[in-house]
Amino acid sequence: MGSRLVHVLLISVVTVLGLLLPWAQVDDWARLLETVLGSAAIWRLSTVEQGVVHRLAELGVFAVAGAMLGNAQAFALRRAGLQV
Repeated sequence: MGSRLVHVLLISVVTVLGLLLPWAQVDDWARLLETVLGSAAIWRLSTVEQGVVHRLAELGVFAVAGAMLGNAQAFALRRAGLQV
């Protein structure tokens, strides 16, 4: 029983650390996505549109990071013997 608790706590710590990495790099990734979306636009984006694109880029980065961490958690918990 104690071994499962250790696995769950370890997965929790790794998850928090795994979310800190995208949080620290979200501005760089958002800037990259803004550049791509800005170059795809027919006309120059207004300040409001740039803010919306930046926020959507941040949400996209966190969505991908969350999906990857969720899959990793499910895999690790199954390996620890827990039903997920």
